[in-house]
Amino acid sequence: MTAELLAGRYELVSPVGKGATGQVWRGLDTLLERQVAIKLVDFEGARDPAMAERFRREGIAIAGVRHDAIVQIFDTGADDRRGWLVMEYLNGPNLNKIVQDAGPLTYEIGMPLLARVADGLQAAHDAGVTHRDVKPANIVLDAAPDAAGTLPDLIAHPELGRPVLVDFGIARLVDQAGTQLTRPATAIGTAAYMSPEQARGLATGPASDVYSLACVAYHTFLGRPPFTATSSVAVAHAQAYDTPVPLAELSPDIPPALNSLVSRMLLKDAGQRPSAHEVAAELRAIANDPGMAPTAMLAGLPPQALPPEAATAVLVPQAAVAPTATLAEGMDVVAPVAAAATTGQPYPALTPVEEDTEKRASGGGFHNAGRWLVGLLVLGLVAALVYTWTARASDPRPAPTVTMFTTAPQTTASQTTTQATHSTATQPTTTAPTTSAATQTTAPPATTSQPTEAPTTAAPTTTEAPATTAPPATTEPPAGGSPAR
Repeated sequence: MTAELLAGRYELVSPVGKGATGQVWRGLDTLLERQVAIKLVDFEGARDPAMAERFRREGIAIAGVRHDAIVQIFDTGADDRRGWLVMEYLNGPNLNKIVQDAGPLTYEIGMPLLARVADGLQAAHDAGVTHRDVKPANIVLDAAPDAAGTLPDLIAHPELGRPVLVDFGIARLVDQAGTQLTRPATAIGTAAYMSPEQARGLATGPASDVYSLACVAYHTFLGRPPFTATSSVAVAHAQAYDTPVPLAELSPDIPPALNSLVSRMLLKDAGQRPSAHEVAAELRAIANDPGMAPTAMLAGLPPQALPPEAATAVLVPQAAVAPTATLAEGMDVVAPVAAAATTGQPYPALTPVEEDTEKRASGGGFHNAGRWLVGLLVLGLVAALVYTWTARASDPRPAPTVTMFTTAPQTTASQTTTQATHSTATQPTTTAPTTSAATQTTAPPATTSQPTEAPTTAAPTTTEAPATTAPPATTEPPAGGSPAR
């Protein structure tokens, strides 16, 4: 039986695997006489008649990304029924198979592996290409044909083996073709590593690959993705709206900085996630120093009141971080050093309490002097207000005109009777009426040598004051004829 040839050149030798996006074959390049891998994508049901041309152009774009963590594309083609990608043949199992057979990887082994995958993603993102389907089955450990050693040896020594991303961009191509992505055997696996924006049908970008790589980290270290359910719909809903249980709660021995990094990669807001480059740098830093301080994403945190003593501490200005969203549940938060939020470099936590203690020990006089100065200013302000109020209260205000009828004789009074009649407020005068007698309606008696002020009213009004009749008052003047005091 004659083997099928694609484009008159590539022979399909034997199937290697089948997934949601198509079938992979081990093939032979009859022109260059080398072993290749061939990915076939079925176009049946495609709604776009120009799908073949689009597939070819996408294949060319993927082939332009050159990195040792990305599978190398040799050729691409398509006809009315299907498209194909011819790529390098990888001699090794994928990450899903490794975890299935050997169990979850240790942090010492897994972090360098994921760092190299992140390097490949960054190279693709720099070229404007998004993977859209990062998952354990698409990370293949390529071992040299004559390589011998354990899995850690292959990961630690690039000359012996390397993790490689495959199926780059295939998910997007199949999605454009209109084919069904959620086949029963693979729907949950695809949704389990899908970003929230992809699950909600929104536009995807480099941050989507970072989220998916965080889901791969769960699988690498725990043996399962962050969300599991009985249907792909339930898993996709969880990806879009639920917060996963942090790695630290599922694996207590996880380095705190790794827990923080993965939590930031899983943020629902794509703009708050680190870049693939930052992920790679932090993974390597944590692998070298598992006890390093975690990098906190502080954007979007609610403002917190400082304690009274710490409110006057002068801190070194830090670079600002773009504001944003809230922390994922279980994220470690350290001292507020915003500049380290996206650099992936360790930094010492600030100790504002100790710093303030030193300031009180060496500069407490200045601190207390400031308090005294504030107190004196407050007292001066109060005194000024009291003075102003008193001065206003002592100003004479217009008093109502009072008509007085006096029945006492016009001599040095031995007996004075004063009767107040109606008090009117229709025509206020500028000075208050005074009498030479010692009798007045409201004020206490005064000597004849001093004028007597009328009572001060709040303000003249247009209403008529009620009539007041004072009972006759008879006083016995003391010897000398002066009014009684």
